[in-house]
Amino acid sequence: MKLNVMLAKGMLALLFVSASCAADMTARQLNQFYNNCLQCHARPDTGAPLLGDPSKWNDVLAKGERSVLINVIEGIGSMPPMGYCSSCDESDFVEMIRFMTGSSSKK
Repeated sequence: MKLNVMLAKGMLALLFVSASCAADMTARQLNQFYNNCLQCHARPDTGAPLLGDPSKWNDVLAKGERSVLINVIEGIGSMPPMGYCSSCDESDFVEMIRFMTGSSSKK
């Protein structure tokens, strides 16, 4: 029950993400996002920056998109390499990073 509530909150947080970023993601990428990224980024108990929390994402983006991409691929903190998404490639991760951070600009 707790997990369902946390996932529901994460899904609601998606409303705060820029629609233009979502438009850039393919249906496959959105599916990967829901099945992988939300496992942590919609749960406050994981320590991952939550969707809809701009202050945390601003800190992440301050590193630069390339550094964030490297962190996703190599893993960082409790996030495993590739963030559990073995079927994702670099372009998938770039779109997911932009989607979660609300950034559509290339850096």
